[in-house]
Amino acid sequence: MLKKINQCDIYVGLWCIYMLQGVLYPSGIINRVLQLIMLLWAMIAVFKYIFESQYIYSSFLKATFLLMVMYIIYGVIHIMFDSPIMRHGQYVYLQTSLNSLAPIFLFYEYTMNGKLTSDRIRVYLPILIITSVLLYYKNESQVLLNTNKEEITNNIGYMFIPLIPILFFYSKKPILQFVFLGIILLYVFMGMKRGAILIAVLGSIVLLYANIKNSSRGVKFLFVMLTIIIIVGICMYINYMMSTSAYFMARVDQTLEGDASNRDIIYGKLWNTLLLEQRPLYFYFGRGADSTLRVVGGFAHQDWLETFCNNGLVGVIILFFFFYAFGKNVWKSRNVFSGMMFNSYATLFIIIFSKTLFSASIKDLYLYESMLIGYFAFEFYNLEQNDIINEDD
Repeated sequence: MLKKINQCDIYVGLWCIYMLQGVLYPSGIINRVLQLIMLLWAMIAVFKYIFESQYIYSSFLKATFLLMVMYIIYGVIHIMFDSPIMRHGQYVYLQTSLNSLAPIFLFYEYTMNGKLTSDRIRVYLPILIITSVLLYYKNESQVLLNTNKEEITNNIGYMFIPLIPILFFYSKKPILQFVFLGIILLYVFMGMKRGAILIAVLGSIVLLYANIKNSSRGVKFLFVMLTIIIIVGICMYINYMMSTSAYFMARVDQTLEGDASNRDIIYGKLWNTLLLEQRPLYFYFGRGADSTLRVVGGFAHQDWLETFCNNGLVGVIILFFFFYAFGKNVWKSRNVFSGMMFNSYATLFIIIFSKTLFSASIKDLYLYESMLIGYFAFEFYNLEQNDIINEDD
């Protein structure tokens, strides 16, 4: 348990309270105040990054800062010159961008100051799981209340996936690790989001393989048995759903028939618009924040197309630079991280990058994704610098 509450614990706690609006308290002024406090709190860390020299040497933070500046510029222009589009408020683009990326700098600082540690991350996991479960049922009840359906796809299923990298921190507590994995997979499958299921299965395979490969001979058997239990449990759940849920079977049939929930139509229309663009300004710098709402009447459900439409070719290059720096950090970390930390970092990258291909990812990072990015970014930079110093000595 945590011996002393610090600022990092308070920030994570505020986020959980903010997310549970409509569960713990009615939505309204409370959640708006909490969001403002957390945003200003994180932005202070961003300003420290700008003005304090110990931050500026991380190439990954530079890429993150550049991406955030792009979102700020487009968000401010959107607020100042655009009218609200459909039901999507002008401030949402800027808010979501800052809420995703600014906390990376905050958690980087907390890791540097010893306020965010692997022990704390382990303590946060059950709290984050409980928060996600409550949000799952809140979202389900709201959607069912407004529809005549008995079963739905629940987008909160995506919220459970980034918890998988934290499971690596429980490598010395395999029973607890597999209990948490079972809970996470259960809610991902219950959510019936096909992209979420695919990414969760991919992350789970990495976790299970790493556990078996890196464990000692005495523990390897336990990991193999737990892995078999997880696989059998998934098969039993799928078999149960196929025999009792018409909606689940319909989702399976849609997948087998190549039904992409109209994504193929959205992607095709966006590609045609972008490739046939006659105005160089739009091609290179995009049509502005949330412009996909004007082009296709909704979001692209794909970060690269969304960025191309909103921010142009320049925006795609900046986003690529972010993931290049991210991936480079992960790859190089294998030389300085333990097997557990490297596998966790790599799984985090796989999850975040995979989600860009058929959903919103980088502009909609959950707090614990930003937390892990900031934590690993500093730990890698710190260990890498220590290695360089030791080589010089």
